[in-house]
Amino acid sequence: MKKVFNYLMIAAIAAMACTSCSKDESKSAACDILSFSVNGEAWTIDGTDITRTYPAKTEATALAPAITLSSGATVNPPATAAQNFFAEGGVAYTVTAEDGTTTKTYIAKATKALPSVDPETGLTEEIQDLVPEEIIQTMQDLGLPIYGGNTPPLIEGTYKFQPAVLIGTNIASDVLGKVYSPAYITFSQQNNGNLTLKADETQGTGVATGTGAFIVGEGNRFSVFINFTTTYTDINTTFKVVEVWSGAVSPDGIIDCIMATFMVDDGGDPQDALIENGSGRVFWDSDGLSERVESAPAVQKGSAKPDGSLLIESVRSTDPDRSFTSTDLTGSSDLSGLSGSKGTKNIK
Repeated sequence: MKKVFNYLMIAAIAAMACTSCSKDESKSAACDILSFSVNGEAWTIDGTDITRTYPAKTEATALAPAITLSSGATVNPPATAAQNFFAEGGVAYTVTAEDGTTTKTYIAKATKALPSVDPETGLTEEIQDLVPEEIIQTMQDLGLPIYGGNTPPLIEGTYKFQPAVLIGTNIASDVLGKVYSPAYITFSQQNNGNLTLKADETQGTGVATGTGAFIVGEGNRFSVFINFTTTYTDINTTFKVVEVWSGAVSPDGIIDCIMATFMVDDGGDPQDALIENGSGRVFWDSDGLSERVESAPAVQKGSAKPDGSLLIESVRSTDPDRSFTSTDLTGSSDLSGLSGSKGTKNIK
């Protein structure tokens, strides 16, 4: 009888142990992200990688996802917390299973599609809106190469464009081969996500305020399109000029840099002092290299030439905070002596 009792006790203890095991095993070890979406748009889950590609012009950075997990699982950071999925490396999510010990880490990352360009021209919609097609064609006919594409090289830096030799023009009075004053062009804040950048130019060409710059290209070749709004208070005229800079960037500078400047809107030109709409000039840095330099020289607000006329030096910029008018100039503000001078690209 005693043996029977002992067997019963052992059986009862074993049953209790099994029951205990059954309860532990009932907690799931599943730790999966079953779905991931933002604003109702599902992302792709491939293993532990969660991805989605957004249009090139997407500006949002902080996105709040909706996440579905395995039953009983939890996730860190919290599922609904807004995150910058466009950051390098994305956002790591650690999922912990119901059992409290099993975990899995997912990486959620958003990317932006390459900006779209016209398949024929390689130019963006913004560039095509900025420069009339006929002006682009004229620039090319006069010797300006245009390098299209949505994967331009990084070109940030300051470059010295000298000697600036006139190689193409549709202005009857111009003389090919004439050497114009040096130019310094600074490119900064390049954003290949939307193919924009900031451009500052220093040259003896008047007073200008830029309102936008766009870049296209591929490999080491590029073209930059810059919209300048220029004000000559002395002739009571505000006009719009487009400049295009093309070349191949290298560690030493821009190889075979060619620049075109064309009048897009002469503002009525009440004193008939400017070149006509659609007119322009194409220049080449004839030594074959526009060298990288530390910075552009200090702006000379006005200096007298030997003949008594005023050579105006100015800053052109795509930064609206950097604007100058002739009231910033020292000395005489008479522009009559500038017609045809070496420092002017938009005066007749």
